[in-house]
Amino acid sequence: MTTSATQIILAQNAEQLAPHIAAWDDLAAHAIEPNVFYESWHLLPALRVFGEENFYFVLVFAKQHDQTSLLCGFFPLQMRRRYKGVPLRVLALWNHDYCSLCTPLIRAGFETEILNAFLDWFNDNSGAALLEMEEVSADGLFQRFWIDALHERGALGFTDALYTRAFLKPSPDSAEDYLHKALSRKRRKEWKRLENRLGELGCLNYEIIEESAVSQGIEEFLQLESAGWKGRAGTAFSNQESHRAFFREIAHEAARRGRLMLLALKVNGRPIAMKFNLLAGDGSFACKIAFDEEFSRFSPGVLLELDNIRRLQQNSNLHWMDSCAIPDHFMINRLWTERRLIQNSVLSAGKFSGDLVVSLLPLLRFVKRRLQRKRRIHHH
Repeated sequence: MTTSATQIILAQNAEQLAPHIAAWDDLAAHAIEPNVFYESWHLLPALRVFGEENFYFVLVFAKQHDQTSLLCGFFPLQMRRRYKGVPLRVLALWNHDYCSLCTPLIRAGFETEILNAFLDWFNDNSGAALLEMEEVSADGLFQRFWIDALHERGALGFTDALYTRAFLKPSPDSAEDYLHKALSRKRRKEWKRLENRLGELGCLNYEIIEESAVSQGIEEFLQLESAGWKGRAGTAFSNQESHRAFFREIAHEAARRGRLMLLALKVNGRPIAMKFNLLAGDGSFACKIAFDEEFSRFSPGVLLELDNIRRLQQNSNLHWMDSCAIPDHFMINRLWTERRLIQNSVLSAGKFSGDLVVSLLPLLRFVKRRLQRKRRIHHH
């Protein structure tokens, strides 16, 4: 679809974003790649808790044939003063502790003109020398259109990191066929044995928390997480009141929008493992999991993850699930057979300083690896 013009509006805080929420939600529903972390109901609570200053929320509108404007691009950026120790202005896609994907929202059918409008603004009017893009999908439609746009204008960029993380897609086979292919016979027997032993303690149930019990389920998840190793490490939501309030807000809002999938493994009605997923488009994001360490000998987290796999296989409305996990996550990488590609990159705005830094990055990486190799040899 083509339009005659684009317009960019900059917002720097939640108050300036507020008039655009309805258009923002519509864009998210029609994005080429869903990103729940950049939707209004997730980003705005995060902004209140984790936001600092120097934000540039770039909203790109396309003017349609009837002269109305349609929001077709959303880029949440934060200005920084340094890049890898070098003093220069850098715009970075906004990230925080509970954001697992930074792919911008681009409306389907408007990809080329929106990306070109954004890049024109970045090069000519942003005041930045570099654009830093971390945790961006590297194997989907966004990357395809992004590379085309960069190639056409001969932009200078550098891929700082490229890695995979676990990704789940339903197979044409049954859930059990999927697990047979993914896991060895020994593993399947062991987890079945643990499930049977757990069942000997009482009534064992796998549940998806219903809407009427969401409030209780949210509190149970918070308690379960804070009682485990995350609580001791200081990384549980409940370790900080503001983080706990953030989780409650997004969980309740997700439930209100029909976007929450909260799973539980219960023994005699007591949750011993819970999994917090958020739905987006035809897929989902596996954001958090927690389990009761009193039952760790039964691997309740693994048992609940197996139930999660079965549910996805049986749900015709969900076509994928992003693990949101670190690349070498031991448990999830054993259970999920698919992978998605994630990229961290940096782009020059065409200024001398930006071009110089980007050009030097491969050399700096070479020197760093040589020094690391020498240290390893010396220690051995």
